[in-house]
Amino acid sequence: MNYGSAVTFSIVARDSTTGELGAAVAGCVLAIGARAIVVEPGVAAVAVLAAGGTAEQRLIIDQIAAGVNPEQAVTIVEPGPEVQCGAVGKDGAGSWTGGETPAHATGLAEEHYAVQGNLLALPSVCEAMSETFLDTTGPLARRLLAALRAGQQAGGDVRGQQSAGLVVRSADGAEVLPLDLRVDDHRDPLRELSRLLDVHRAHDLLASNANRLHEDADLARRLVEAAERIPGDALLTGWAAVGAVTHDFAEAPILAAAADLLSPTFPAWCAHQASLGGPLTPAWRSLGAVG
Repeated sequence: MNYGSAVTFSIVARDSTTGELGAAVAGCVLAIGARAIVVEPGVAAVAVLAAGGTAEQRLIIDQIAAGVNPEQAVTIVEPGPEVQCGAVGKDGAGSWTGGETPAHATGLAEEHYAVQGNLLALPSVCEAMSETFLDTTGPLARRLLAALRAGQQAGGDVRGQQSAGLVVRSADGAEVLPLDLRVDDHRDPLRELSRLLDVHRAHDLLASNANRLHEDADLARRLVEAAERIPGDALLTGWAAVGAVTHDFAEAPILAAAADLLSPTFPAWCAHQASLGGPLTPAWRSLGAVG
């Protein structure tokens, strides 16, 4: 087992209602999210751990795309004795653990998800993840993150914590802002991953709806609330300020001042946005003058 191996714990899952596919992973190794998980929209979510890597990921996805069910796909690629795989698609889920994968090595699969882990502090880590995933409601991303937290609380990686990753894709892969988040090196990667998920939701709201901000006061209010929850985000604060000015919210002066403090180039940004024309031009000009 070499240093670069993905010794860790993970979950892959499918939302049977929306068709979303997702994967989440955590462990005490640098940038685990960049190596251990992959999601192919509408096809499969795959985790390859221990001594496996991107080659096995691609083979499993290709098998599932060709019509092989995930339970068979994780074994048909002939993973090595130190490899652990988990996969889920529209036809179920599968998990496979090689006989030489470092203990405590565990894998389990149900209809819409698979959990797997190795070099775990306790063998109950995967069971805790499974139970929490089933007991948690809401969007798939939240359920996956809750499962990771449960795994960590149950013992997690025996070496400790360093990195984590979370990917969720829609069935058609056509989302404006795909959810692909990674914490590469952090003392509390799951807490940081949770914060990034909040930031992603706010930016997704903006990216998907900015063209109607001038006519939707409720959207503007949601952006203002998001900016208040996530202080320090220059882009979000700037757009929240535009919405507040446009709809004459009381928070407009505070947000304008905050946006100017967060970004030395805020006036230049406002000038650029105003030059584009459109219904938000007066708000951008007003904010630029404040800056």
